[in-house]
Amino acid sequence: MGKFMDKLINGDPNKPDLTAVPETRPQLFWLSLKTNIWKMVGLNGLYSVFLIPLLLFSLYYFMFLMAAGGMADGLVFADPFTNSLLKNNMQAYTMMDLLPTYFLIATVLLVISGPARAGMYYVVRNWSWGEHSFFTSDFKDAMKKNWKQGVFFEFLTGFVLLCLSTSYIYYTRLSSVQPAWQLAKYFVLAIAVIYFLMTMYIYPLLVTYKLKIWQILKNAFLMAVLNLPMTILFSLIPVAVVAISFLLGNPMYGLAVMVIIGFSFTALAQFSYCNKVFDKYLNPQIEGAQVRRGLKPLKNTKKAGA
Repeated sequence: MGKFMDKLINGDPNKPDLTAVPETRPQLFWLSLKTNIWKMVGLNGLYSVFLIPLLLFSLYYFMFLMAAGGMADGLVFADPFTNSLLKNNMQAYTMMDLLPTYFLIATVLLVISGPARAGMYYVVRNWSWGEHSFFTSDFKDAMKKNWKQGVFFEFLTGFVLLCLSTSYIYYTRLSSVQPAWQLAKYFVLAIAVIYFLMTMYIYPLLVTYKLKIWQILKNAFLMAVLNLPMTILFSLIPVAVVAISFLLGNPMYGLAVMVIIGFSFTALAQFSYCNKVFDKYLNPQIEGAQVRRGLKPLKNTKKAGA
């Protein structure tokens, strides 16, 4: 009771001091994280609702593959060599050839989440600036405002995955006959990797600036290439969560983390870095754009560098 009255009168000593203006992006990120941690859980849940169709389908697909692999394991052939060869080929055929079908259906389901992703990034944008956001109403308003772009970019993501899986299977089989086709396979893979590095900047650009789709793609490409090491690092955040869950022996751990807070945490971390990139390349060139938004102004200079 005494501790409660002390907090009531003097305030919570563990609560972050919102009057202290951060000087760097990492400081602002940690302040925003501590201030909005529970709101991030709520925002993450709101976004995850729109991913339910995709998650359920992916779970069904994964279980189907496991069942198909089990069926292959249960087959027995008279000749040991044939037994091993055919069973391995059956598993490989099942795993590889169903991927394009999966991504074709997944693209349709992914499109559903496009407007919601724009809504989530809009809310996170305000938090990354150290500003308040009514995440339910702002989420809804941003969905309505950016739904067309959200649908397009999620469709594009699904289309890239579909082309990647189809091309990878096709060129892998051609390369077994003619090794030179390996180059084509790795070329397609490189294009896909570059695109997924670009996605880190696409939604921050979408909800921050009034840009056409081709301008968003152009700027996202240039920023990903010019800041390649850090772009790779921040893009690996969700991959690391999934990888750790597999190391722990249960991929459902990673899924649980992503559904609880993983999407909003990733968005906040990536947006915090994107703000630094925007201050470097875009904001100084745009009339009226605020440089170092949410940070303490630099002394004797107008150049961004946080």
